[in-house]
Amino acid sequence: MTSQGGSEDEREPLLTKPSSPNENQSALGSLWLQFRKPSVTWLLPMYTLYSITAGSLIIPEFNATLGLICHQRHSPDNSNFQFAMEQCDGNTEVQSDLSQFYIYGQVISGILGAIAGPNLMGFSDKIGRKPILVFSVLGPLIADIIVLAALYYPDEVDVKYLLVGYAMDGLSGSIITATTAAQAYISDISTSENRASSFSYIQAAFMSALALGPMIAGGLLSVFDSLIHAYWIAFAIHLSLIVLFALVLPESLQSTTESQNTEENTKPRSKPEAEPGFFEVISSARTLIPSDRSSRVNMLVLAITEAAVFGVSMGLTPLQLAYSAYMFHWRSSAQSAFLTGVNLWSILVLVAIAPLFMSFIKRRQQPGGHPEGQPQSAFGPGELGGIRTYLFLQTVGYITIAAFDSPLGVIAGSLIAGTGAPLSPVMTSCLTGMVSEERQGVLLGAVNFLHAIFRILMPTAMNYVYGSTVATQPYTLFGLLGVLTGIFLVASMFIGRKSLAPPRAQSTK
Repeated sequence: MTSQGGSEDEREPLLTKPSSPNENQSALGSLWLQFRKPSVTWLLPMYTLYSITAGSLIIPEFNATLGLICHQRHSPDNSNFQFAMEQCDGNTEVQSDLSQFYIYGQVISGILGAIAGPNLMGFSDKIGRKPILVFSVLGPLIADIIVLAALYYPDEVDVKYLLVGYAMDGLSGSIITATTAAQAYISDISTSENRASSFSYIQAAFMSALALGPMIAGGLLSVFDSLIHAYWIAFAIHLSLIVLFALVLPESLQSTTESQNTEENTKPRSKPEAEPGFFEVISSARTLIPSDRSSRVNMLVLAITEAAVFGVSMGLTPLQLAYSAYMFHWRSSAQSAFLTGVNLWSILVLVAIAPLFMSFIKRRQQPGGHPEGQPQSAFGPGELGGIRTYLFLQTVGYITIAAFDSPLGVIAGSLIAGTGAPLSPVMTSCLTGMVSEERQGVLLGAVNFLHAIFRILMPTAMNYVYGSTVATQPYTLFGLLGVLTGIFLVASMFIGRKSLAPPRAQSTK
């Protein structure tokens, strides 16, 4: 007679119970959440497309502005837009009008950007990074419409209306605010150890605008032989970016808040109350002046140096072209090859060489990882050494250009300076490591404000120096740039090594 309980095997079911629909749905939901997790992989393709589109419009924008000035100011009776532009070749009055127009445009865009940028980044701490990225595209989109209207109706739409496009660029922040918002996005999802490498990818995407943008624009103009087609393509891309940022890109700030709530089982973190309007500029600027003296020195040196380097990069390219054309009679093909080669080298440094260099330093400095329970430094392993190395390379590069007035000297000096391309992302990483998570957007808003100011100051000063010395000593500008970066190199020696990260940076993301 068999026992009532039976053996263990007799009690096992012959068939395994199938998974319930709820379990399958839960597994699919988990996979979907993992797929939609905010990451650099989501952000980088969209930001790269935005950057390259901005770079691709450099040549069409120049030709459209030049053509409208020629047609409306110097050849109003000529109905052929292209022929009127060709008649203006070598016309010094046209060059003067064009230069004056660009000064107005840069000043309008820079001032409005200096006001709007900190406010937008302050709002991003409350509403997220995605809305700011979407808003940053609206200005270029409106500017596309204005230029298209002027190209279709050159006799009715005056060239001065293009300044409205500059104003829209400034109010929306355009690519500069998009870059800052992208950095805030990365700061939300990264740690101090990998933040500098992630910022390097954003910097590489930004530089791809200079490396690939003119090549793409040249290809489009050669295929379509029309500025209108180039601007219609830019309009379509900007419209697509609004959809991608709004509907496809996962929000990083919400993810961070939810993660904190899960870990701490408390209410969501309180975000700082942003002061409305123009006072947000003052509020964001105060972020760079903490009460602690050591932190104050660190932040001011980092922020001013990074903003000045950014301003130099904004004004350097046209002066490199002017210098090479004046000294060596380089024309469009040689200049395009020069710019593409230098910027591709900088991109290679950013995405391959610099990450390997930082990884090597991390392995040497932290073989056992960060000791548990000890305060963590605001700076990642090797970041201070990297800053000084990149500043030294840029100093040597500019002095090489000034010392050797030959094509080889310009190419070699530009490549050496280009090896210092990771300077800006590493400095931004150090800055974000010194503030709490609640102040990330405000801090980057202050950086955005400095960018807008130095975007005006540095190109203006550089153009003044070059214009004043080109007839006698055209290499003076590059010598002064070498001295300036040398001063920043000395200032970097005063950055304290023992700045501690706030509690936010010590949590694991």
